[in-house]
Formats: sequence, structure tokens, C-alpha cells
Amino acid sequence: MPSILKLRRGTTSEHISFTGVEGELTADTTKDCVILHDGLTAGGFEVAMVDVIKTVVAASTEFADFKSRIAGL
Repeated sequence: MPSILKLRRGTTSEHISFTGVEGELTADTTKDCVILHDGLTAGGFEVAMVDVIKTVVAASTEFADFKSRIAGL
């Protein structure tokens, strides 16, 4: 059975007032992107568009390959 990673998610306006913990990833459902939080900055930092992640995941054959492809972004 495959593993599933589910991120907290919310709209862009919800993210503006949200300060996630250091290293937390969340999904912005308005812009379809991933946000990285540093524990200090409200709204965090946009790091990847969903279509890019879907492409990387689809091309990955195993978790180690996925990690190296994500690191390459």
C-alpha cells in the first residue's frame, strides 16, 4: 500500500495570516502551490507549483528518486 502525505491547506487569504512552524509545508488552494514556513513569517514562502510537483511525482519510480528530483527543483 502506498504512503500518503497530506498537508494542511487553505486559501491564499487564509495563508496571509498563518505562521506555520519552522519547516512546515502547507498547500495554497487558491494558487495551487506549496508554501514553506519558517516559524516567523506570516504567509510563508511559495516554493513549488502543484503542476511541477505532479510532474516530478509521476516521473519518480521510488522514494529515493523522488527525493533527488525534488532536491533538483
